[in-house]
Amino acid sequence: MQTGTMRNELLNEISEKIGLRFSGKGDAIGGSYEGYNITINCFSNIVYINVPIRITNEYYVNEINGFLRHISNKYNYVTLAQYICSGIKIQCSQEIRQEEQENIIIVILNEVVNFAKERDLVTCCEECGQSNYVVPYIKDGFLVPWCVKCQLKEKEKEKEVTSVNQNVNKSQGPNLITGIIGAIIGAFLGAVIWIIISQIGYISSIGGLAIAIGTIKGYEIMGHGMDKNGLIISIGIIIVTVYLAQYGSIAFEIYKQNRVNEVSLFDSIKLVHLALLMGNTSTLFYRNLVLGYLFTLVPSAYYIKNRY
Repeated sequence: MQTGTMRNELLNEISEKIGLRFSGKGDAIGGSYEGYNITINCFSNIVYINVPIRITNEYYVNEINGFLRHISNKYNYVTLAQYICSGIKIQCSQEIRQEEQENIIIVILNEVVNFAKERDLVTCCEECGQSNYVVPYIKDGFLVPWCVKCQLKEKEKEKEVTSVNQNVNKSQGPNLITGIIGAIIGAFLGAVIWIIISQIGYISSIGGLAIAIGTIKGYEIMGHGMDKNGLIISIGIIIVTVYLAQYGSIAFEIYKQNRVNEVSLFDSIKLVHLALLMGNTSTLFYRNLVLGYLFTLVPSAYYIKNRY
C-alpha cells in the first residue's frame, strides 16, 4: 500500500487493528490507544514501542521496572524494556513471522495499558512529563509523543542552531582549496560543452559562457561561497580553460579527419601546434579564440557585477 510513502506492512496491520495512524512516515505510527499516547517506530528489523506514563510517586518507578522485567522474560524477542524520560520503552526484534509479531505487539500494548489503568497512571508528554495535549512529532527520524508546547520549543532550538551554523560558515569564509577544485570541475564541464558545440558546426565561442558559469558556480558550491580571491582565481581559470577548450576543438577535428589513418586522439593533440602553422587553421583558431573570450568575459563581467 502507498500513500505518499511506502508503509511498513507490520505497522499497517497494527494500525488497522488498534487505530494508530501514520504521521508522514511509512515506518512509524502514533496516536491514542485506550486513552494512552503511543508511538511505534520500525527501523532495521527492530520495533520501538513508546508509551509515556506520568509518575508522581517514586514507588511506581520500581513497580514499572519490575513489570518491564516481567515483559522481557515473558517474550524472548523483546530486546529492551525500560522506563526512561517519562516513557515506557520496549524494543522488539522482527525475526519472527509478521502475523505472530503483530499479535504479540498488541498483546504487549494491552498489558502495558492494563498495568497503567490498574494503578491510575495517566498518559503524558514524553518530553516534559506533563499531561498536555500530545500530537506525534518527528524528532531525529523517530516519531515521538510530544505535546505542542515541547514541539514549539524544539523548533525554536532548531532555528537557533541553524542560525548559529550559518553565522559560523559566514565568519569562516569560503574554502579556497575546495573552491578551486569546484571551479576546475565546472570549467571542465563548460569546456566539454564548448567542444561539442564546435563539432556540430556552430561558433564554439558560445560555449565560453558555459565555461564562465561552470567555473564561478563550481567555486561557489564547493567552496561554500565566493570572495575576492575566489573571483580572481575563477577568472584566471576561465581564461586558461577557454584557450584549452579551443585547442581541444582543433585536436578533435584533426582526430575525426584522420581516424582512417589510425591517428589517436592523443596524437591529434600533439599535432595541433603543427596545424596552427597553417594559415587557414591558425586564422580560424585565433578568430574563434577571440570570439570565445568576448562571449566569455563580457557576460562574466556583467554576472559578477550584478551578483557581487
